[in-house]
Amino acid sequence: MLCDLASTPESAHYRPIADALEDAVAKKIDRIAQMLNCPVKGEELRRAVTESRKEFLLAKQAEEALEEDVLDEEEFEDDEDDDYDEFDWTTE
Repeated sequence: MLCDLASTPESAHYRPIADALEDAVAKKIDRIAQMLNCPVKGEELRRAVTESRKEFLLAKQAEEALEEDVLDEEEFEDDEDDDYDEFDWTTE
């Protein structure tokens, strides 16, 4: 992906930066993979990742539920004016 940024002649001066970033990210990914495969630290990391994903999913569900409540309230507010009929002269 970073290679695409430096593939045009106009952005050729970004090539060394893109290569350096790509190398740094690749090294970090390799290190994470090594740590996850470690029998001691790997279990701790996998557990931490699982817990953080659970927390993220719970927070996401709570946010979605809050959004649904707001939408339900907006629908309820719109329904309040349904009793009024501007063409029904007997209600005035």
